[in-house]
Amino acid sequence: MVRSDGKNVFPGNRFCFWEWSAPILQTPAEVIQKALELRLEGRTVKDITAVGIGYNWTSYEFGSACYMTATPTWPAAARGSDDPAAAVPADAVFRCLAQIDEPLVISFEDGDSLGISFEDASCVRLELNTLPRLIGSGINGKNFHANRLFYEAIGKKIAAVEVAASTEYPDFWGSHGVELEEQPCYISKVDLVLDDRKRLSFSPFFDYGWVELVDGSGQWIGVPAEKLTWILEGYYPS
Repeated sequence: MVRSDGKNVFPGNRFCFWEWSAPILQTPAEVIQKALELRLEGRTVKDITAVGIGYNWTSYEFGSACYMTATPTWPAAARGSDDPAAAVPADAVFRCLAQIDEPLVISFEDGDSLGISFEDASCVRLELNTLPRLIGSGINGKNFHANRLFYEAIGKKIAAVEVAASTEYPDFWGSHGVELEEQPCYISKVDLVLDDRKRLSFSPFFDYGWVELVDGSGQWIGVPAEKLTWILEGYYPS
């Protein structure tokens, strides 16, 4: 565990990595212990907000959202367009996925909110009531509505928190000056298991993070093209 001396005082209401008080959890046991401490099980998801950008939802990189979709080809006219969603084939289906490098804030029906991030190998942060729901990005501003992308998680209860582990030293980048010592096992994935068996799944991707809604067997869930304008409303061009 790497502790933070942050006091949750964010100048200009902009997120700062070391101003956040959440410790950096580096072993599976630490994540499980923290999840139990925060009593996440049984809480109902009311809202989900991304602090910063979804890199796969920018207008320039919009085509990357087609990764592993039902329509792997992408119209050349969409790249760099002010409204690439307009060029999406009507039958396109996207992964319910965001590539991020700042936390998500998950608000619960009981009034508490969870800040959660997993943007470097085996480095997870979880803490309650420390990030304002509408805090601004410290790196790149948000460009999608996380509560609309992950709309199938809204209104669901957290049934369990599951952590996947590996004994192999991961592809660690040391972002923000954090170090990762050799240890018996490393965190490879953290799932918030919902009461309908879907999972809000967090995993590292280079020095970014992936957060994805998957089904009970871990398979990606599709977002139909018709929902893209709704998910991206108000953010084009970016």
